[in-house]
Amino acid sequence: MDTAALDEIREAMGEARTLDLLALVAADLNRRFGSEASQDLAFDAHAMPGTAGLFGVRMLAGVCREVEAACQSGAALHHIESMRRFNNRF
Repeated sequence: MDTAALDEIREAMGEARTLDLLALVAADLNRRFGSEASQDLAFDAHAMPGTAGLFGVRMLAGVCREVEAACQSGAALHHIESMRRFNNRF
């Protein structure tokens, strides 16, 4: 995690608002990737890297790009498990 990016957000918005935003991102991750049945997985994977990058979570952005590519090629199941492992860390 890029703590400098998170520190910038914390400085600009304050600790409480930053924590609120991180909670929203965590809830969004769970909503988007909590189920293997998501029919919009490619769309969701495309939407998340910008948010992840904003908070300095570049690893998540990279995994999302892999998931999107896998959806487009039909090989998404392996990457669904990657997203679940990442999501379970939070």
